[in-house]
Amino acid sequence: MLNTFVATPFIPDTRYMIDKLFYPGEGIKYHAVCPTCKTHIGEFCKNNHIIFCQVCEEEINVKDPCYRDFFVTLDITDEIQSIIESNSDYYTTVIAEREQVIDNNLQDIHDGRKYKEFIASLPDDHKKSYLTVIFNSDGSPIFKSAKFSIWPIQIIPNEVPMHVRNQKSIVYSLWFGHDKPNMIYFLRPFVDSMNSLTTNGIVCNINNEIRRIHLYALCCCVDAVARPTMQGTTQFNGYYGCNWCLHPGIPVRYNKGTSVKYTLLNEIPARRTAEQTLQHIQEAVNTNTSVFGIKKASPLLNLREFDIIDGFVPDPMHCMDLGIAKQFAEYWLDSSNMPYSISNSYIDIIDKQIKAFKVPTKLVRLSRSIYHRKYWNAAEWENWLLFYSLPVLSQLPNFQNYVQHWFLLVEGYYLLLQPFISDAELRRADKLLRRFVALTQYYYGESAMSFNVHQVSHLSQSVADWGPLWSHSCYPFESGNGHIIKCVHAAKGVLSQICRTLSIKQSIMMLERHVLAKDFSPVLDYCYYLQNRCTIRTEKFGINRYFGKELRVDPIIINQLNLCIERTRAYGRMVKNKCLFKS
Repeated sequence: MLNTFVATPFIPDTRYMIDKLFYPGEGIKYHAVCPTCKTHIGEFCKNNHIIFCQVCEEEINVKDPCYRDFFVTLDITDEIQSIIESNSDYYTTVIAEREQVIDNNLQDIHDGRKYKEFIASLPDDHKKSYLTVIFNSDGSPIFKSAKFSIWPIQIIPNEVPMHVRNQKSIVYSLWFGHDKPNMIYFLRPFVDSMNSLTTNGIVCNINNEIRRIHLYALCCCVDAVARPTMQGTTQFNGYYGCNWCLHPGIPVRYNKGTSVKYTLLNEIPARRTAEQTLQHIQEAVNTNTSVFGIKKASPLLNLREFDIIDGFVPDPMHCMDLGIAKQFAEYWLDSSNMPYSISNSYIDIIDKQIKAFKVPTKLVRLSRSIYHRKYWNAAEWENWLLFYSLPVLSQLPNFQNYVQHWFLLVEGYYLLLQPFISDAELRRADKLLRRFVALTQYYYGESAMSFNVHQVSHLSQSVADWGPLWSHSCYPFESGNGHIIKCVHAAKGVLSQICRTLSIKQSIMMLERHVLAKDFSPVLDYCYYLQNRCTIRTEKFGINRYFGKELRVDPIIINQLNLCIERTRAYGRMVKNKCLFKS
């Protein structure tokens, strides 16, 4: 269709030729896993028919449509180069700021203690030519009718603008199948590739200066299910299941059985350290038993500059929004005959109040009815936790103790999500959240001391190490998973479909960057004109912009606010700090 708009066709007219141009497949490597013993066999060529497992002596036909025990890795060099060069001004500014003495205020991941320690440890020739990334791996179901899921390893660069981080996660590898990937085999190629990019770097043109940028994977943000498989530890529902401290876990009667809970102890559990963990790993390998929750050696131990303990961070999306918010909503709204149970009549009132809320557009998702909360996604639970819950719960009779307890969490969480966090605010947030954890056992009992509640006590330390919570969360990776799933249009060849789409998108991004660099100003101006919306009625006063027709102001409001009637105006909409407010 595009060829019909130009005099000379410039795009191939067959899928085969388009794939030759945009999807050569040179950067894709296939890794086989034995379906019998689950051993990583190694790389194989796509044209191969039979490969051999040396462990169980099994012959495997990789052309068999039923064979799905393999994963692919992608060459991410060009994509990283493109992102850095497209944001070279921001990258240069961030690197320059790291060389200056900055206060203890936290505005991004670059202000965290662990990030600063990393910068200080760099050799002098790397201090102006590095790129750090956060990585993630999480499964997403592909089909509703079958238990197949896709597990990507994604990375997000830290030295680019926030909107780029949120929109452009980079896919390094993909696993597709019935089962979860064996992280021992799945992570090894990733570690080898990252270490290679750390040593050899990526050549980039940054503001007409050629630099060799060295890549470092410093931080891993995953949910509580994927974290122990990547770290080599016991899962959170086992003894010594915390990834950051030596809380032993206490068996507590729960429903009709027992469950491991993180109840209050007489002494605060000691924090884990990387050095101590290495000793536990050695003992666990020698004795083939779990030692303080350490079960095996993770491939991430070989990842350069990565701390096997502090490199992992609690994820606010799974811990707080999908965890704590949902857990306590179930206590209040689903329980009966408990001091904190809310009756159906008051639930109706809460539902009406939520529907009546007029919220700014910065709240991306408008929450649905409280009766549909089982369908709420993470953003809706975040809105409930931060903005809706306190106003509606504070109106309930005989609920003030629980509201005051909940207030500790809301304020502490809000402080850690700010765009600018002072040292005093960080200390206050830590105090509030620790008090919330302690009082949870008092108000709700030992059975409420879940791993998510325990993780709350580690949030402020994570912010001190890696900056505000929004700078290291799973939200961008979940968005990336959504884009990956949209690449699948048929049941066969799932990984090939995804790789093809990702390769084409990467090629288009590179073409766009080179085309926009040329002087096609009349064409570009016209394209931008088509994309931009034109607002006719708008006024700007100070830093705020107002939209629509000027409205009459009620004299009662003018008197109450002690305003000057000649200088008072009213509008239906206003933009302040890039957020749209509507009345």
